[in-house]
Amino acid sequence: MVLQFSLQCQIDSKKLLIEQKNEALAQMMVEVINSKCGDQPAHFTFSNGEVDVVKDQAHQLFTVKLTDGAVIHLEHSIKTKS
Repeated sequence: MVLQFSLQCQIDSKKLLIEQKNEALAQMMVEVINSKCGDQPAHFTFSNGEVDVVKDQAHQLFTVKLTDGAVIHLEHSIKTKS
């Protein structure tokens, strides 16, 4: 019983680490895209996944599909010139 609980805790911990790694990877991919092309809609392919960029009135919406199967959605506000 104690061993089963310990194993479940280890599994949960590893799942959380993988989620955090995927989120950080997706964020880095988005930062690269923003530095290269600004707020234009586009599709990018990286060695570790793909990113689709869609723009609406006030946001850029990023769908990151990693090669491990994870799909992460990120949103950035578009800065307007005043």
